[in-house]
Amino acid sequence: MSQSEQKKSDLRAWALCLLVAVVAYLLRWTLADVRDLPGAAILALLGGVLIGNFAPLPPAWTEGCGRVIKRGIPYAILLIGAGLDLSILSDPKLGVAGLATVLVAMTVGFGASVLFARLLGVSRGTGLLLGAGTAICGNSAIVAVAPVIRARDEELVLSLGVINLLGVLVMLAVPPIVRLFSLDEAAGGVLAGTTIHAVPQAIAAGESLGERGLELATLFKLVRVALLAPMVVGIALLFARGEAASSKGGSAVGLLRSVPWFIWGFVAMAALKTVGVLDLNLPAPGGEIELWAALKATGKFLLAVVMAAVGIGIRLRAFLRVGPKAVLAGALASVAMLAAALALQQL
Repeated sequence: MSQSEQKKSDLRAWALCLLVAVVAYLLRWTLADVRDLPGAAILALLGGVLIGNFAPLPPAWTEGCGRVIKRGIPYAILLIGAGLDLSILSDPKLGVAGLATVLVAMTVGFGASVLFARLLGVSRGTGLLLGAGTAICGNSAIVAVAPVIRARDEELVLSLGVINLLGVLVMLAVPPIVRLFSLDEAAGGVLAGTTIHAVPQAIAAGESLGERGLELATLFKLVRVALLAPMVVGIALLFARGEAASSKGGSAVGLLRSVPWFIWGFVAMAALKTVGVLDLNLPAPGGEIELWAALKATGKFLLAVVMAAVGIGIRLRAFLRVGPKAVLAGALASVAMLAAALALQQL
């Protein structure tokens, strides 16, 4: 595909995802009185799934949607950070306790994946990849860990399929679980950020819980993403892969450089909100809106656009080819991770 053709397909993909996001927002607004209705981001994902599986889209459009995800999610995260006041972390339930919840849940998720994979006769490589995807950040973690443990191609493909399936299911399950256990928005956001596999999935679930849920789901999910590099190095050292560990940057400087730029951007925007720099008033229809609120609203809409692209890329038939034992191992690990996080929330 030439560069000009790629640009055209990208524009079509952006236009399609924008349309799905607008429809999701209109539907959310029209059905605002419906109890427990998912947020606009999840509605956009479901709309994308319908289009991707039942509408004859050209392959170039689907590839363009992949680039929408890659380019859109960092800026959605950056803009959502404008709504987070970091002073809320002074609350012991969100600061130290929240970090402890992340670390414990990650440890349980990774360990349970390896354990259940072994008990069910799934290969060790698949178990480790499932553990990385469950504990950290879905596909990105699996791809990062695969060369370190010298995973076979079939183990990589199987793990990616399982994590993509379970990520969607856990994303849909967390909001009802939050309501079932009568958790407030803050606790629900921590739970979403701590347990859901992929970054956009965690943020979309948080958005369904409310404004505070969105902010904290994003924050705690990014904490997990930031821990990817140390985990890869730890696995490399554990399996005596010194060469792989050094290639990931074992030094403190190397680990800092490996953290995605949008995480630093999210923290920077939250810091600006905390000190009041983003409290400027801007003219808006019917009155004024604060700068941070406008930035955050833009980020939420961009998130819906990205989730539409995610949905378009999901192929339901591909899930039918996923190994049942690997799915069961990953599902049990996800349940164990959720249970650990919920137990800590109750404490």
